[in-house]
Amino acid sequence: MYERDPAYFDSIMCSYDRDAELAAFNYSELCFVFDYLYGYPGRGILYEDVALESVGLDQALKDFGPVGTRTKELMLSTDWADYFMGMIRFNMLVDDGGHTTMSVSSHSDVNSNPARAWISARMSGADVFAKYFSDMGEVMARVPSTLDNLEGLMSLSQEMLGDGRYHTQGDTAFYSMNGFVADKGPWKEYYENGGSFDDFDEPIFMGLVSSMNKAQNDPNIHNFVIDLSTNGGSADVLLALISLINGDRKGALQYQNVLQGQNITQSFLIDRNFDGKFDEADADVHYDLNFAVLVSQESYSCGNLFPSMFRDMGLMVLGERSKGGACTILGLNTADGFYYHISDYQMRLTNDNWEVIDGGIEPDVKLVKTDADGNKDYSDFYDLALLSNLINEYYAK
Repeated sequence: MYERDPAYFDSIMCSYDRDAELAAFNYSELCFVFDYLYGYPGRGILYEDVALESVGLDQALKDFGPVGTRTKELMLSTDWADYFMGMIRFNMLVDDGGHTTMSVSSHSDVNSNPARAWISARMSGADVFAKYFSDMGEVMARVPSTLDNLEGLMSLSQEMLGDGRYHTQGDTAFYSMNGFVADKGPWKEYYENGGSFDDFDEPIFMGLVSSMNKAQNDPNIHNFVIDLSTNGGSADVLLALISLINGDRKGALQYQNVLQGQNITQSFLIDRNFDGKFDEADADVHYDLNFAVLVSQESYSCGNLFPSMFRDMGLMVLGERSKGGACTILGLNTADGFYYHISDYQMRLTNDNWEVIDGGIEPDVKLVKTDADGNKDYSDFYDLALLSNLINEYYAK
């Protein structure tokens, strides 16, 4: 579904106008996708305000009033600039935090064509906002500014803790992990060609494992905080990390197929000692630490699944309610080559009780302070002395 035929794509995109029949087909196909293939429960403005799940996409746009009607008109336009701007408007209406995105940049590879360059110029003029977005003020105010939030948290973390991912104070170690995507190159080299594990250089997962080993071997450290406050997800190493923490060499994901109503458990074996073999020796790896995970409103996708698994294991969750995002991603293309992806119906993640975790995970202890104007203070997130006291109190119960 990700593949596009470049010759076919260029033949369509390098024209000055869209074909009206193809435009209608694109819109109808998009309605089909959101009506039948989306991983409900939906999130975003069209789900919250006009019950897209119940009435379908076409009716939801009508029910949303002039903004929805105008968006549909632009999506059906034979003018390429109108179409692109309509898809940007539509993206705001279905934004669910990151799993559902209309990618206008997927057409940027043909800018050298005269027609495409002409279209691009019309999309960057001084009157673009007035022409296409002057009616979208309330909608834009509701679309979260993820980048600003992430930059604010990263800045505060650096200000309070300094550079680097690993920090210690008293009996508590702290490791910041802003994603679960490991660099596969060093791992492939290690498993295929061997070498010293002590010299292993991979900053994401191996960086965390090395920090856990340091904490385990330090007699003064009893608590270990995994900071996911700026973690936007991806699943490459999540199950391996959970396995190291819970001592079980068998990992599992629980999820639902929304379309067929199935509850599914998918199991994995984990090479917990990284010796290239799945055997009983993997059970010998053990960490005698009190683990806690720190999450924020920007902990999304697998940054939301991880604290859910912590909750299932009875381990501590700190911070504020995570952002959610329980569906895997389905990548698609429109008939004219417009790439987009949606929350997928095939795999909606749940907790151990088969409860959907799309709405986020509430922490055991909330650390955000909010003033009368609604401004949030996250300074307690990175106060290691405070975290130490809270963790010791939690595990003393």
